[in-house]
Amino acid sequence: GVRVPAGTARLALTAALRGADAGASVDVTATVEDSYGTPYTLGLGGLRADGRPHDLVFDLAAVTEAPMGALTLTGLRLGMVQPVGKGERHRLTLAALTATDAGGLERELSLPDEWKLSVRTDGGVSSPGGKTGPDRPRVVSGDPTTVVYGTGHLPADLGWRPSPLTVGLQVPQPPSSEVAAVATDRYLASTGARAGQRVDVRMGGVTVPLRLVRAVRELPSTPVGGKDDGGALLVDLRSVNRMVQARQGENVLPNEWWLATAPGASARVAEALRGRPDIDPSRVVVRDEIAEELRDDPFGAGPGTAFGAAALAAA
Repeated sequence: GVRVPAGTARLALTAALRGADAGASVDVTATVEDSYGTPYTLGLGGLRADGRPHDLVFDLAAVTEAPMGALTLTGLRLGMVQPVGKGERHRLTLAALTATDAGGLERELSLPDEWKLSVRTDGGVSSPGGKTGPDRPRVVSGDPTTVVYGTGHLPADLGWRPSPLTVGLQVPQPPSSEVAAVATDRYLASTGARAGQRVDVRMGGVTVPLRLVRAVRELPSTPVGGKDDGGALLVDLRSVNRMVQARQGENVLPNEWWLATAPGASARVAEALRGRPDIDPSRVVVRDEIAEELRDDPFGAGPGTAFGAAALAAA
């Protein structure tokens, strides 16, 4: 992918789109991932099909409270609604990608020299033989910054039924047919699987093929025992997302974070997190608080369920 320097406050993509209808536009989004492999979708705004270059800007400083660490741009998406009655040919040209820090220093980033292209319609109805469907996008020979595609169209009698169209440009990733996973003994017993076996698991609405490389008795933060304990799996988020993006153009997002604090700072960090308007205070769990509760009432709380509902953990 394209490395976006740490401290970037503003990311700008300069691009042009040419189509038959100069008044039409497409919505452009970029996918970036942080150093942990967590993906983020950045809305860059609309790009008019007038053939002229436009700067599409995402203000990172406006949505973060501290300077961002280094990011990696892994893909772009164009979103639109298929036209009715007659399709269009679009020509997308990527001119520049620029990162600007808080002090105004601009850095021009190198655009990828190769793309993996895809096209998808949601809810569209094609004519027999697929003649009204979109054309698969392709890179213009000798110019990896220019992509052409056909939108296809909806039959006139179905114009009342909008058909979203998505064109994807992904930076190619090393091929992978499966993701390594560590399973608990309980998971193996519940599913009838065994170490070394390959299994398909649903994550975030998508199916991911996993290879169970090792079995362990238990994993941190997961419930142990009880009728609802079906076991747990440990996988690398970056590996999962790269496979899912390559196959389906989707992402799997984490719903729990573990935070390591400086010695003696866990209470202060927890207080700051609980004071945020976008976080439910009850979902911030502190290891020191759990330990204190267990000391005060060793039989009233089960250590196996202490972290089961945590969405944020300060330790």
